[in-house]
Amino acid sequence: MRKWIDTPDVKRHEKFVSDWHFFLKRLEQRMEEDGDQALANKVSMYVLKQFYLTPYDRDQDFFDQFGKRLEASSFL
Repeated sequence: MRKWIDTPDVKRHEKFVSDWHFFLKRLEQRMEEDGDQALANKVSMYVLKQFYLTPYDRDQDFFDQFGKRLEASSFL
């Protein structure tokens, strides 16, 4: 089946999906435990800006760029 999927590096893509999923789940759990809506809003805006609004360089590997952003967000 993998030969029909239009994803050149399936293993890296699967790692990306897994890392992203667990990053968001961890954030969600922390925000629920904290209960501070203002902090949750700040964290949400940070994630939005860091991962969605800041452009990725098309000349560089997406997964490497994502990994650096995820690593830089580990303080959350």
